[in-house]
Amino acid sequence: MLEPWTNDAGSINFENLPQVMNKLFGPDKIRRFIPNYVIRNPEDLLSRPYILIGSKGSGKTLLLRCKEAILKQFEEELSLVFAPYAHDLRKGHSILLTGQSIRIPARSRNMYRSVRAWFSLFYFLIACMSLIRLARHHMAPRYRVEETYDEFCRVYLQEASPVQKDLVGEVWRMYAEDQKGEFLSRIISRLVQAHHDFHIFESTAELIDLGSLPGDRRFVILIDSIDESFCDENGAALVENIGEFVGGKGDGSVPGKGIDVADTIEIWTAIQCGLADAVIKLWEKSNNRIVAYATVRGELKSAYKGDAQLKDYTLSLEYTRDDLESVFDSNVQLWMEVNQRPPSEEGHGKSAKVHETVDPREQRLKAFFRDGCQVAGEDALSRVLRHALPYPRCVVEIGREISELSNRKRQSDVRSAIERGARISCQDHLLYAVPSFLPNRGDEAEAITKRKIELLREIFKSNVIYKTIDANASNRNEEKSNHFGLQEDQFQTLIRLRQLGLIGIPIPAGGGCELDFYEDSFDGGKSERTTERIATARERLMSAPYLVAHSALAAYLGSDMIKVDRRIRPGERLPCPPQLYRPSVYIYVQNGKLMLKIDSTSADAEGQEKVVEVNDRYAKLAVSVLICAAALCKDEVSNKEVKANNDKMQMMEKRFRFNGALKDQGAVKHIASALKPLGLNIGVRKKRQLDKEHDHDLFAVQGVHASQIYLADHLEFLNRYGNSKITAE
Repeated sequence: MLEPWTNDAGSINFENLPQVMNKLFGPDKIRRFIPNYVIRNPEDLLSRPYILIGSKGSGKTLLLRCKEAILKQFEEELSLVFAPYAHDLRKGHSILLTGQSIRIPARSRNMYRSVRAWFSLFYFLIACMSLIRLARHHMAPRYRVEETYDEFCRVYLQEASPVQKDLVGEVWRMYAEDQKGEFLSRIISRLVQAHHDFHIFESTAELIDLGSLPGDRRFVILIDSIDESFCDENGAALVENIGEFVGGKGDGSVPGKGIDVADTIEIWTAIQCGLADAVIKLWEKSNNRIVAYATVRGELKSAYKGDAQLKDYTLSLEYTRDDLESVFDSNVQLWMEVNQRPPSEEGHGKSAKVHETVDPREQRLKAFFRDGCQVAGEDALSRVLRHALPYPRCVVEIGREISELSNRKRQSDVRSAIERGARISCQDHLLYAVPSFLPNRGDEAEAITKRKIELLREIFKSNVIYKTIDANASNRNEEKSNHFGLQEDQFQTLIRLRQLGLIGIPIPAGGGCELDFYEDSFDGGKSERTTERIATARERLMSAPYLVAHSALAAYLGSDMIKVDRRIRPGERLPCPPQLYRPSVYIYVQNGKLMLKIDSTSADAEGQEKVVEVNDRYAKLAVSVLICAAALCKDEVSNKEVKANNDKMQMMEKRFRFNGALKDQGAVKHIASALKPLGLNIGVRKKRQLDKEHDHDLFAVQGVHASQIYLADHLEFLNRYGNSKITAE
């Protein structure tokens, strides 16, 4: 029976294939690859796609192994011959590749950066294996074992040179009929180590007539984990070197190891691009008789530069909120079946209405969460999805933590379980995503990880980082070349986290804004998530009024260590209020008069709500500073920004004539104290004397965040991000 909350596809038993297929989750497009169990036309199983693209934890391995199990059921009907002679069954799947087993020699590294080179190797290897496998199957009834190779050479290698015959013979010997286990790793490793020039693969492949392969059967090979199978000459996985580069100084080398990491990144990408290109070309040139499937990492989408139309042959595994919710619900159903738990009886008792319809899904969730259906005023499932990264593995990890609780689940227990699952998922993401953030091996890994966590906690005093520094001022500050008052190494860290989908920025939407954790790119009329390049990530971070840590990252750092606003909601683009705190200062116009209301949430308001008419000219100027801070969503605004904002107001209504006194050098002292009786201070920090207008003096709003200032209807046009209508939790 299929077990609930299973994170490792290798542990799934495919003997009960119908159940596995029926429980498959995710986007509808997955059914292009794995159909519903009722298969009317088996030939459809061999149609596109052939390449699964997705991040770690997106379900690539599960889908590939499910595909293999289905094809095995129709092996005779579809006339299939599989690459492995004998399947080493680990609960239903064959193993072809071993992680970190194929070494890239130090010599001629430039050659290994070529997509064409890797295409040549994979194209030759799969074509050669298909020819050998189909020839053996075709000749077996007529020739003794010791005669088959001679006959093979006579029939299929007539025009081959001695070097080419030796190369094919090498594959023939390594691809023996008694081979078991990860034989593909051994063959690839031997070819890479023995041949300095990959051109021999291309010329030899041309000798194989893919349009006239032996017999009438089709050759099937499924290649998984190619991204984890290659390592450097020291035995370190290529993806780990990429991670060390990300955490290093960015000079293109790993300190103390002599590894050119820029080359490593290109090699790692070229390997996968070459394999994808070979899979497509083999299908096309063999008249559909070589059926190869492969999994590659999501980074391939942006790096791929092959001639083929990639989107026609690939399935990109990306998940929406509804998809992830389906994953969770599917596992809850399994959990109830395995544990023989009946649905919650709520709604079925004597007091239930006669015609009341009970949602089965809702009943399942009540049975699973028990007393923890609401956590801190938030729906428990929404909380799960808010803490999950957009991959099935993350949702499953959180669900597993909850399932291990006792039958009576209190709110505090569910809350802790969600954060434990999110912490585990986030750590895995930081370790294994590309580019990675944390080292996952080596003597210094623990110490480096500890330092990086300390760095993160220095950055995230809260899960929200506000823009505080004027752009012109920050450009003149060598140490803080950003708008958030962060040192350059701290800001570089944010860029890396942004690339990993862990930093959200607000974007205007529907009068408010939404949190966007990914760059958007236009691809065939559809918006797709892609990894941002460093320059793009920096630009988008710099333009944001504030930054928000993903709930999974907040859980990883420890919600007890940082202040966390828990009202951020999940999804591809998480909807959030433009202001993350309840407004405590309201600025509005009433009967032509400028009014200021301060409620009890203001720091110094002594618990009283105050409503005052602003008459004094310095008080008006002080209010104009508050208006500018709210409009720009910044706690510090320059004199120049205030004047520019006042100009906008004056263009709208003549009564907003605030600029005059701002040119007075003595005015700033009066502005700073004008609202002090109301519990609001406006500090002034003078910058270098660049001009007589004091444009670069900074007004620092104190006693309230800029995000807590609400601009009413007459002034709302100034605010790019709208006003928050959401009350505090």
